[in-house]
Amino acid sequence: MFSLSSLFISSAWAQNAAAVAAPAQQPSMLQMIEPYALPVGLIIMLYYFMLVRPQQATYDKHAAMIKGLQRGDKVATAAGILGTVTKLDDDVVTLEISDGVTVKVVRSTLTDTVKPKTAVAEKKN
Repeated sequence: MFSLSSLFISSAWAQNAAAVAAPAQQPSMLQMIEPYALPVGLIIMLYYFMLVRPQQATYDKHAAMIKGLQRGDKVATAAGILGTVTKLDDDVVTLEISDGVTVKVVRSTLTDTVKPKTAVAEKKN
């Protein structure tokens, strides 16, 4: 039976004189690794489900947002600049950040699309 205490505390067993005189047999590599296989496997699974999968989902969502950009969309950049998409190229997007002021930014720096407030939301404020 496997227990967590066996990972940290080794058992001491009494030996008779004949066992002491006999040379100790070296455990095989598999026998040395076996107690640690389950905890290491659990840590790897935990790492995957808590870090890797959520990051992949975030990346896929961002890639879909970048791919679905259209002219007239309001977006925010990683630098905090808000603007309206006026022109789309392969890797560069032109944003109008004020009347007559345009900025070219790399598509990957766009972090989010900005949803306009509805009339109902404005009445509550």
